[in-house]
Amino acid sequence: MKANNIHNRSLKSDCYNQNPAPSLIPLIMEGLVTGKPDGKNPEDLFVRTLVKKNRKVYETLLEGWKNMSKKEKRQKYSNYYNSSKNKSWVDRLEKQTKTLLEYQRQERRNLQKIINKEFHKTLSKGFTSWKPSNDLKKRKTLSYIVQKSIYERFGISQTSEDSCCTKSRANENSEVPSNYGLRLKKIECKEKDEIGHDEIYLISIVVDNTGNPILKTTNKFSMNDSDKNIEYPNEYLYPLRDPKGFLDFAATIWEDDGGYKEAATAAAALAASLAAIPDITATKVAAVALGVVAGLLAVGHWLDNDDKFGTISKTWSSETQLSEEIGEFTDSIINYDTGWKDFTSYHYDFYLDLQTV
Repeated sequence: MKANNIHNRSLKSDCYNQNPAPSLIPLIMEGLVTGKPDGKNPEDLFVRTLVKKNRKVYETLLEGWKNMSKKEKRQKYSNYYNSSKNKSWVDRLEKQTKTLLEYQRQERRNLQKIINKEFHKTLSKGFTSWKPSNDLKKRKTLSYIVQKSIYERFGISQTSEDSCCTKSRANENSEVPSNYGLRLKKIECKEKDEIGHDEIYLISIVVDNTGNPILKTTNKFSMNDSDKNIEYPNEYLYPLRDPKGFLDFAATIWEDDGGYKEAATAAAALAASLAAIPDITATKVAAVALGVVAGLLAVGHWLDNDDKFGTISKTWSSETQLSEEIGEFTDSIINYDTGWKDFTSYHYDFYLDLQTV
């Protein structure tokens, strides 16, 4: 079993860039507003697909956008590319997607700088003498991530041996398998500060080398602090098939406060419509496509961002990497930073299984 990344919603606003992330939502909504079901442009194809899949979703999005004030739009989407209208909608959408990807890469670089700085402290002072800096202590979630990374660099990880063995077993195969499936195997609730059971579910997108995002909304799962090792067999987020040497996975975890079925229906229609837009990077990157779907669900008021716990993601970039990483891996959603702006504490571990036949 291999430990993967740890994500939480407070990190994106507190620990890396202070500027808001570039948003694709204004441009996506521009396409919905200007697109015509009987036209030939990419935005027309986008609209035509959505109308065919679910006209009610299309109409609800237009109504939600119309009712949003200019002030609210500026607050939510203050950093987006607003280039000359002489450029096509797809060109502007592509440029904004690249801007967003660069922003995310910079976030990862900034986090890695923090981890490297603390790691070098452990080398100079000794592992047993190392303590998080005062600035790090103020950010409980970031401190947790940094400490976990340092432990793993020193080989102090419960999962390191299993990770090695998983790769060894995969490399024993003389023939490289070509069909893979990604299954949600188990969820553990490590910490949740609400009393009673909480209903959570995942909306996931997986992109393979066919380029079309595959969206799945899981069943709802009842969780609380005492739930341990709950098994959820056969929750396939990607069906057993040939990904043609590439898999990109992202899943957002939501708490259900009502509207689960409506959100799932809308998400499926939106994913199919995004896939109909030709030649844009946004649909080839699972986390970006999922972010667009989540953003549009908020515009239509199917989901409230307060119910969003966070996003997990992983990429297998080649057939070799897929074959080497067959087996179980973990990912986590955590939030330990409590305060008047961030008052919910939680920690969920997700066990996923990359399978082959």
